[in-house]
Amino acid sequence: MRLIFIVLATIICLASCDSKVSHEEEAQENFSLAMDTMSFSAEDGQSFDSINVLRMTAADSLFGVALNYDSVFIDAYYWRGVTRTKLNDYDGALSVLTTGIGYGELFGKDVKMLYMSRGVLQKKLGNDLESASDFRKALELYDSYLVSLDSTDGRVVGAVSNMVLLYSYLEEPGNANKLLENYQNDDPFYEDLKSQVDSIDLDIVVDRL
Repeated sequence: MRLIFIVLATIICLASCDSKVSHEEEAQENFSLAMDTMSFSAEDGQSFDSINVLRMTAADSLFGVALNYDSVFIDAYYWRGVTRTKLNDYDGALSVLTTGIGYGELFGKDVKMLYMSRGVLQKKLGNDLESASDFRKALELYDSYLVSLDSTDGRVVGAVSNMVLLYSYLEEPGNANKLLENYQNDDPFYEDLKSQVDSIDLDIVVDRL
């Protein structure tokens, strides 16, 4: 009897594991299709604007399918937020990003970019307090992320770059420059960042959404 129970438990476990892998694979496949759809170019004489709307709508649906398979697929939340923003569905974009942040935090996922993206969108909608709150949460997460990286890690440059943007969005160039002083090395990218601290215009960034 005990042997039968062990065999049944093993079969159930294997079936569950296979199902999980299958769902993750399905999620990744639909995510990849969505990303490919977003990069589709206008062809056959169709105007770019009309193709742009069609491909963003299709990509949005595919990101939704990916999330049905994997509800903690953070990249899918981020890019679905992008597609809905491009489609001028700002409430929909906020909903997607907020859901992604909720699931991400619940399951310990990296949601820095979701907070950053939602902050910019909140700024576009004139929600300055909510925007600042999101930017500061993103900075807090980036700060913890930087501490976890070795100074020679190539990901440091990208993290510092986004933190400079966040400080600039919050109109805190002093903190942006202090951050650059702490991490600057021979990489010319840092010099470029330093020269941009006082010239980043959030209004321009927001208008591009």
